[in-house]
Amino acid sequence: MPTPRALLSLPVAAGVAFALALAACGGGGTTAQVNPTTLPAQTVTLFAAASMSKVMPQLITEFENRYQGVSVEADYEGTQALLTKLEADPASADVFLSADLKHMATASQQGLVDPAQNLAGNRLVVVLPPGNPAHITALADLARSGVHLDLADTSVPAGAYAEQALHSIEAHGDAPTGYTAHVLANVASRESDVEQVVTKVASGVVDAGVVYATDAQANPHLGTLPIPAADQPATVYPVALTRHGATSAGARAFLDFLLGTTGQHILRSAGFTAPPPPSPPASAAAESSSSTP
Repeated sequence: MPTPRALLSLPVAAGVAFALALAACGGGGTTAQVNPTTLPAQTVTLFAAASMSKVMPQLITEFENRYQGVSVEADYEGTQALLTKLEADPASADVFLSADLKHMATASQQGLVDPAQNLAGNRLVVVLPPGNPAHITALADLARSGVHLDLADTSVPAGAYAEQALHSIEAHGDAPTGYTAHVLANVASRESDVEQVVTKVASGVVDAGVVYATDAQANPHLGTLPIPAADQPATVYPVALTRHGATSAGARAFLDFLLGTTGQHILRSAGFTAPPPPSPPASAAAESSSSTP
């Protein structure tokens, strides 16, 4: 049974490779002139984590300009909600883009997706409303009495990552004992996706929220407070064809585009980090361990 870190290469169509090679020669722009590749008319349905909603339209536009006949329709929600939809109807999507490894592993275990590949990484930041009315200037201020904090629900990758970061801040001594409990006591609301956290912070309904760095980059009117690198959870976005999408030439081309030169360039420009390297297969790791003197 494949694990979400056991990354297997998917075949790259000659047309995809040709288009990406031309894009790479175009000097790094996202609208390089290329000869479009024609595929049979089809619609690719994408289930993508809500935190991809700002950058994905640009990726889709670039892809559709290159592949005549293919259109991509995206559904952006919390990863947990998208997985529930996929479980209810395995043919409802062609590509599944999760904001964590856990939900992709569940999809894989249920036979809903082909082997996944790591598309990108991210980081967490604290975001503050315009003007920072609560005068939050340090992570310690999140535990202050009277502060109202907004987080995604723990069933949402962003919410689970946020709680991991808070525990890490305390465990590494970046905050006093009891910090995590005090911060969580200040949580005024839990959201079903990270975009709702951004909306509440931006409107001033709450004093702060924990979101992805890409959300902060896409909303420059928000203030930010960094979270130390040592306290950042391993934030990974795996992507896979669904079993339904595996039969679609358009879905395969779209996945290859996301993983290719131009797709990765667009993701970096939006603030996403490079995907982590794949873990070695279990058999290879065991062989390496047994050969160690």
